[in-house]
This record gives sequence, C-alpha cells and structure tokens, in this order.
Amino acid sequence: MLEEALSAQQLRVGEHGEGDSLRLASDRLIATAKETGDYIVPSGISEFGELKRKQSGESAVYFDAKAGVFTKVKNPAAKSALKRTSPSDWLYEHIIHNILFPKAAMSSRA
Repeated sequence: MLEEALSAQQLRVGEHGEGDSLRLASDRLIATAKETGDYIVPSGISEFGELKRKQSGESAVYFDAKAGVFTKVKNPAAKSALKRTSPSDWLYEHIIHNILFPKAAMSSRA
C-alpha cells in the first residue's frame, strides 16, 4: 500500500513543480500510513526516549534507556536533491538500510 502511494505515475513534477510534487507525495504517504496503522504522530516521537545530540541530517536518533532501545526517525525527503532520489525511492531506501543493518531494523520504528 505504501509503495502504491509513492508510485512514479503519482509524481507529476512537470505538472505541479518539484516542491508541490514532494508535498503531494508526502501527503499521500502519510494518509496511507494512517490507514495501515504505521503513522506515528509527531507529538508521539518523544515517547521513543532521549534525543541523541549527534544527528545525520537525515535522521534523529532516540534512546530509551529503560528498554535499551534506539529508535531512528528518518525524514525520507532529506538530502533527496543530493542523493538524486525521488519519493518512489523512499521506501526502498528504508528497506535496504534495514537489510544492511538488521540490528538497527529491530529497534527502528520509523
């Protein structure tokens, strides 16, 4: 379902412009994530624990000391211009990261 929300046909950069196309793609992804129960409200992110000071520019990392769990919250559009990625790449980037770093995937929620 999430992949369908970000399909290439949905991205009409020439029709809407890059900024609007990214906003529309984000809106579709959020709506679909809400439907599937995968959406985390921004105010709920603080429940992941203490925000670690060192950040990547793409992600914020939280640590829950009681559970011993790190949670990475990634902005899928971050650095997309540098990486030359589009919204249709966002899910695959996350999946590939979790394959390469399976221990991070076990504690990652976003």
